[in-house]
Amino acid sequence: MEGKTRWSKQCQRVLRFFGRTLQVTFLKFWGMNRTYIARLVAVCTAGLLAGCGGTPETVTETVTETVGETVSQPPASDSAPQPDPEPAEPERGVPGAPLAYPGAGGPIPPNARPIATVKRYEGMDVDYAVFTTPSGNIGCMMNLEDDPMFDCGVESYMETEQYGIGELGVPRWMVEVLHGYVREQNEPPLYSDLVWPEGSPSAEVVQYGEVVYHGPFVCAVEETGVTCWDSESGRGAWMERENTVFF
Repeated sequence: MEGKTRWSKQCQRVLRFFGRTLQVTFLKFWGMNRTYIARLVAVCTAGLLAGCGGTPETVTETVTETVGETVSQPPASDSAPQPDPEPAEPERGVPGAPLAYPGAGGPIPPNARPIATVKRYEGMDVDYAVFTTPSGNIGCMMNLEDDPMFDCGVESYMETEQYGIGELGVPRWMVEVLHGYVREQNEPPLYSDLVWPEGSPSAEVVQYGEVVYHGPFVCAVEETGVTCWDSESGRGAWMERENTVFF
């Protein structure tokens, strides 16, 4: 009888150890509910202990579950190569002249072409590049001498007298692009046929949307006005029917 009792206690100890091991294993590998597992293991252990004989000892087991911190992973980035962004267009306008040509004051634009009409007086070595706009209100003349010329006339200024009357008693209407002021002039400009011998080619008419140049001097003709500048110094003027803005 005593041997049977010792066997019963030893059997109970083994089964309780088995129950604890089984409970921890379920929690670690299957992540099941702690309360549910404890009840399940208790029932199974009790049944097994009953087979050992004797009254099973009441044992309270405490299982501590350690749950690792969940680390969120950033979404996988698209490994496909992205196209290079298109080069930004130059900012349009200059201070005080929002309608001026984009890139005014910068280098000669890649879409610019040489002025087609270049004239020279007989016996002189000075070439004059000249043109007018489709409306005829603005015309420009330029040369590349040591003292270069880069002037544009705005005929509407003679009517509006926007810049007043000069010392010669005539309105100021000739824009000095390089020097930043509007002056008077009482003789016809060089882009007029009146100052050239008969048979000389007329100044070309530069169409709206075209950009032309002579040496470093650039002019962009648009319906909103004409923007002219020196691509080396960046100085220039935006001219329209009622006003001129220098930059």
